[in-house]
Amino acid sequence: MANKLSSRIPLCVDHSRSGRTECQECGIRSLLDTDPSLKTAPELARLLEPVEALYCGVDTVIFREGEHAESAFIVRRGLLKASQYLPDGSERIVRLYSKGDTFGIERFLDRPCEGTVAAVNRVELCRVPLRVLEELGTSSSHLYRHLFEHWYSHIQRADTWITQFSTGSIKARVARLVRFLAELEDDAPPGHVALLHGEEMAAILGVTQESVSRVLAELKRKGVLQLVPRNTTELYSYDTQALSLLAADH
Repeated sequence: MANKLSSRIPLCVDHSRSGRTECQECGIRSLLDTDPSLKTAPELARLLEPVEALYCGVDTVIFREGEHAESAFIVRRGLLKASQYLPDGSERIVRLYSKGDTFGIERFLDRPCEGTVAAVNRVELCRVPLRVLEELGTSSSHLYRHLFEHWYSHIQRADTWITQFSTGSIKARVARLVRFLAELEDDAPPGHVALLHGEEMAAILGVTQESVSRVLAELKRKGVLQLVPRNTTELYSYDTQALSLLAADH
């Protein structure tokens, strides 16, 4: 059974909150801090007062496909997946969200959630009620521009998803996915990557888990991926040049 969202913890406007410095990573917060249309810090604090900070464990479902969520979410730490389910019940992962990403804003268009979003690992989120964004939008043209830029970036990502992960040999697609995951990783040193589970990688690439496992085994055997001991998750160092050559193969 999927974990539930954690209970409410102190608000992002509470200066005593542990980890409040993560607000510096929030694109919306940084926009508002420099927006001349919001005259005072108390006004900004009032607008952001309903925002909740959440800790979510692995497999926590944030919302399900087709639901009408009442909040958008900003990722402070960790990785989440957006999945759609085919008629046969199989999962297809259509998007990944990492630190700094915002999701759930399709509700601005009065559309239901386009996928089931769940935590891949331990994540920290800010939950922003849509009414807060609507009020901010009337006060800040900067925010609305940011949201439209965010929607456009989703279109660009969808194009990348199709070209990188749906074309070419399975080996090339796995190599591209490894590089993509490395770019999303915010806790690993340069040249290292925390891989997803085999079934999750297969759900992104639209291939069988066995096919992904064979390619990963070959990459490990040839030293392209080398396991680095770590207490929590499996971390791998990778050969950048070798991965680039594999990713370019058609």
